[in-house]
Amino acid sequence: MVLIDALHINNGGGKILLDYLISENNIKSKSSMHYLLDYRIKDNHTKITNGTYEYLKSGLFTRLLFYIRRVSEFDLVFSFANIPPLFKLDIPVYTYFHQPLFLEIENGLPFKQKLLLWLKTLIISFSIDNTNKWIVQSQLIKDKLSEKYGILKNQILIIPFYPSLPKLDCLIKRELIFLYVSNGEPHKNHKRLLEAFVLFFDMMKMSELHLTIDRSYTTLSDIISSLQDIGYPIVNHGFLTHSELSYLYSRSQYMIFPSLAESFGMGIVEALENGCKIIGANRSYMFAICNPSITFNPESVEDISKSMINAIQGDNSNSEQLVFNKIDELLLILNNLNND
Repeated sequence: MVLIDALHINNGGGKILLDYLISENNIKSKSSMHYLLDYRIKDNHTKITNGTYEYLKSGLFTRLLFYIRRVSEFDLVFSFANIPPLFKLDIPVYTYFHQPLFLEIENGLPFKQKLLLWLKTLIISFSIDNTNKWIVQSQLIKDKLSEKYGILKNQILIIPFYPSLPKLDCLIKRELIFLYVSNGEPHKNHKRLLEAFVLFFDMMKMSELHLTIDRSYTTLSDIISSLQDIGYPIVNHGFLTHSELSYLYSRSQYMIFPSLAESFGMGIVEALENGCKIIGANRSYMFAICNPSITFNPESVEDISKSMINAIQGDNSNSEQLVFNKIDELLLILNNLNND
């Protein structure tokens, strides 16, 4: 039996990928699967029809006790949340690494978040030898993971996977919309984007900024509301279904992506596959995913604003997608119990 250890996954891109993996395993996997899931997503994930599952409260000690008690039941472990098991197992272990902040902690993050990230990087350092292979989404993350933790590059597999959004059965007219599909974590850089849009709109008096911030991010939600109250055309959609996202991408001319750090940037891929031009941070993760139409310094409000002006005034080219879905390669690993 294969253990899918997703104990620390409860939101954001990781949750979307987990739902996608479950749906693909339901259809294609021949191995018996057991999912270890975060209690916070109980009854809020893709229905599991091929395998068993259980919920636990996320925590390192909880996870350690689970392995001590249950590891003998499994033939292979797929650790889905960046950190390998906390002790060496006698079975193949694959660890999916998708958190760039464990590779380089951004200076602009709150102290508490920095401290938690530092502690988790320390745990990863102590558990490096507890996985046979690492799986990442891009060459950039492979190179940085190898450099940061001294992992041999032949131990790191590049297997990007992601769900494609449903295609619309009708053509939608593109509007002059700057769209940013992302949650509200600090490294996603929404505050600078909002300041930049204010500068842009004060000068140009045109376009709209569309966001997808969940209401649980109260500080950002309050900032957005205050800007809306004084007349800035900012639309916060909150959570959107796949069909609603497809429609929004199809309406929007530009995806603006100011994130300070990404392992993959699924919103960028979704935007590309739905015909948006990418205005993106001039960070390495961006160029690992695509050739954007326009780039900017994500730490400069003025530069972000200038990129918006350039977008509507200039003759910018289409963006080019560089990575593609390889879910079948991952499923092959999960179904080949002799592969170590």
